[in-house]
Amino acid sequence: MGRIVTFAELLASNVAAGISSAPITKGETREMAAELIRIAPGERWTATAPRGSDCYLFMLNGAGSICAAGRRHRLPAQAFAAVEEGVEFTVEMRVAQGASGASFLEFHIPAAFSTVYGEG
Repeated sequence: MGRIVTFAELLASNVAAGISSAPITKGETREMAAELIRIAPGERWTATAPRGSDCYLFMLNGAGSICAAGRRHRLPAQAFAAVEEGVEFTVEMRVAQGASGASFLEFHIPAAFSTVYGEG
């Protein structure tokens, strides 16, 4: 059995200046972990996709960029990024007049996990 959450109800904690994290899953799942990350304008968040898991990011709102393996890519609202296990990455939020920061979802899914089943 799963659970239903709304982003407004998630309990966030500050993980660095201008960055908060709120777990969506709380250890009750085996196939993935998920959390909501919020970043203030002008801030950056650096993480590493854990060994054994790939990391997937979905930008809900705001705009910024993601840097990984020496390459930078735009990360606008409603964009999706995939980061291979063991790779360090940084998400940076733009400083723009009237910007309120950004919110995105971070998922960790075991690299060997597949939802494709053999014919049976």
